[in-house]
Amino acid sequence: MANNNDPQSTYRPVNAMLGSQPRVGPLPANQLFPWTVISLGLWLVASFMSLPLIWTVLLVFWGDVTWWLLTGKTPWRFLSKFISTPNLTRGGVSYQSIYTYMNGIGDVTSTAKTKGKLKPKSKSKAKSKSKTKSCSANASHRQ
Repeated sequence: MANNNDPQSTYRPVNAMLGSQPRVGPLPANQLFPWTVISLGLWLVASFMSLPLIWTVLLVFWGDVTWWLLTGKTPWRFLSKFISTPNLTRGGVSYQSIYTYMNGIGDVTSTAKTKGKLKPKSKSKAKSKSKTKSCSANASHRQ
């Protein structure tokens, strides 16, 4: 029977590489593909500009180091800035104010029902002006 306080019985060996970043030698594995793309692109630019070999190597080194400094151990900090935000809509329903919804003015079904029941607009502006003058005059007499 083993003693519960014995460190040999409670110790379990764990792989030291668990939770660490994958590597290819001293280079981080998640940087190899971007470095390859950057290196090939800058090599094409340098060959198009017919730069000497030392300038081509320095240009490729500068591009790879810049990418490594921007992404590093936490690439999501830099790369997440370029993810576009989703365009949220509610199923293509257009906005309708509460007033028009409650009174049935803007609803398609309610306007079809009340289409013939709407009052006609007055054709003469003079009549409407005289009515407003008399209403305001009456309002001043009431006070």
